[in-house]
Amino acid sequence: MPGLWLLSSSGQSGLFAAHLGMAFSFAQFINGNSGPQAVRTYLERFRPSAELAAPLANMAVFVLCAETQEKAQGLRAAMDLMLLRFGKGERGTFPTTEEVRSYCFSAEDQFHIAQNQGRVVSGTPEQVHQQLTQLAADYGVDEVTAVTITANFEDQLRSYKLLAKVFELIALVQDDLIQAVEV
Repeated sequence: MPGLWLLSSSGQSGLFAAHLGMAFSFAQFINGNSGPQAVRTYLERFRPSAELAAPLANMAVFVLCAETQEKAQGLRAAMDLMLLRFGKGERGTFPTTEEVRSYCFSAEDQFHIAQNQGRVVSGTPEQVHQQLTQLAADYGVDEVTAVTITANFEDQLRSYKLLAKVFELIALVQDDLIQAVEV
């Protein structure tokens, strides 16, 4: 049976995970602030259990990786608009780069986009590698969960392939091993 993890965007579940001797994942893709402190508190307060003898933590973040800075910026802008809409309670399909270009951002929108910056890592493979490596160090973890959402499935798949390559997970990059799954 897979191990149980508690996911938290506030840190409260980290306290529960520590008390119950469970693994803990901080959802930076939901809350771009306070994650490293939540993980430190979990590590300090961890109590071993029958399922887990030592603390086990990671962090999860939106990741958008592209071959060029321009492409990465386009993917990031679409994510920014999606998070903005989500924050306003608006539901719908993930925005395309064309929708982003035609959207008129207010000063308040720009403020909310700036508030969401910590929820997303984006850039070229080298930039993403540096950012994720720094985040893992800030958290004191050796595992990061990358959550990639795009309007175009090929962009999503390409982002994961580029991540696998830059982190030298070569076996995952082989086209015949990555199968597109239609949902």
